[in-house]
Amino acid sequence: MRVLIAEDDDATLELLVLRIQHYFPEAEISPAGDGHKVQALISDAMSFGVAFDVAVLDIKLPYQGSIRETTFLCTELARQMPQ
Repeated sequence: MRVLIAEDDDATLELLVLRIQHYFPEAEISPAGDGHKVQALISDAMSFGVAFDVAVLDIKLPYQGSIRETTFLCTELARQMPQ
């Protein structure tokens, strides 16, 4: 299972990673602390044809700040995630 976690607060990001690792030890977790990193991870996943199965997104990340940009990221994720 591939999991994308987008969270700009380091403590929260670490906690999310630890919790997911605890409950889903087989998960491959890709953490991102800002919108640029999220976009890069989505692009890489699409390029290599390996979709994320789950995405946990902070609604407002640095370098991504607007709801329109958040909607764009969600749309991109939905395009590459399994149905």
